[in-house]
Amino acid sequence: MAMVLKGGLPGTRRGFTLAELLVVITIISFLAAIAATGLSSAREKARQTSCMSNLRQIGVAIVTYRGDHSGRNPNWISNLYPDYIDDLSVYVCRSDKEKGHGAVRPKEMLNKWDPGGDAYTETIDNDSVGRGGGDTAQNDDVASNSYMYEFSSAKCKWSVPGIDGPTWAQYKEYELRQGNDGKPHSSSKMPIVRCFHHAEHSTMYQYPEKGSSGAANKNDRAEKTGLTINVAYAGNVTIAPLWWQGLVEVGDK
Repeated sequence: MAMVLKGGLPGTRRGFTLAELLVVITIISFLAAIAATGLSSAREKARQTSCMSNLRQIGVAIVTYRGDHSGRNPNWISNLYPDYIDDLSVYVCRSDKEKGHGAVRPKEMLNKWDPGGDAYTETIDNDSVGRGGGDTAQNDDVASNSYMYEFSSAKCKWSVPGIDGPTWAQYKEYELRQGNDGKPHSSSKMPIVRCFHHAEHSTMYQYPEKGSSGAANKNDRAEKTGLTINVAYAGNVTIAPLWWQGLVEVGDK
């Protein structure tokens, strides 16, 4: 007569219990979530690297244009094509959900980090809105553009002493010279071109704004905000928060 082993018949294996299966499924789901998060992060990093490459080319093109035109900036970055930028893909950020056919300050970024903020539609330089005319016309050959050009010939709502109805370029040139507290901004920090399409996916810290002067209040705790990639006026590429003047520098408290 065969001996019956504890736990079942000879040669048989005990299956997983329901509790054990649930534990295994939970562990697998947890590991899959971690892997998916890591993959998503890696993809966004790759898109940021691609965007920085685009902006380096745009920065070089702007500085070269400036050298060829007695220090004057182009009216629109679309005007850099084809003489200074010969590849249309340079104008499109891979994190831009509209592929260069929508707002340069996307609604996802505004909803998350700047509720009620301005989309600045007058600065759009693609085929999603009507374009300019005359000697300030945008280049219709550039139908797709993800980037906000802050020194454009678009009319802006801010005032400049001695100028009636200033353009963005006139206001930003004034801001570059005057800064927020009477001191000129650094040309290697103040943006001339900005990409807001990474703000939904990546974050950094900035100081809050101090009163009406626009200066950073470094006495207050820095707050989390979306990350932007920019071309500075000098042509270099920088990483900055949405309000670039509030950037928390290395060595700040």
